[in-house]
Amino acid sequence: MARSQASFPDEPRSLRIEAEHVLIDAEAGGGQLSYRGRPASGEHRLASPNHIAIDLPADDSFTVDTATGDPVEIALPGVSAQTGLADPGRSATVVGDSPSYTLRLDGPASIGPLAPTTPGTRRANADGH
Repeated sequence: MARSQASFPDEPRSLRIEAEHVLIDAEAGGGQLSYRGRPASGEHRLASPNHIAIDLPADDSFTVDTATGDPVEIALPGVSAQTGLADPGRSATVVGDSPSYTLRLDGPASIGPLAPTTPGTRRANADGH
């Protein structure tokens, strides 16, 4: 299993990750952070003070773990979401029936359905090629 790790905590850059079946540990200090794909099973961390945009397959089951006060909009068709308390100071939302991964989000976020790739668009593998 591949791991995708990127960090720009002190730079005003946006960070865009498009990969399948990877563990994600990413931080964008001054820009937007976006992820598009199907994450691997396990725990993922995405952080940005501006916005985190995530596009996932609509049929995925996962847990969203956020810092209290960070709004997260989940707009996936046909999913059931349950909200509960995780660690002190954090909240958790379970999407679907049997979560296979956890998204730890630090920053305001939106989660939407993964749209088909536009013809002619090149997609990167986990190794970046």
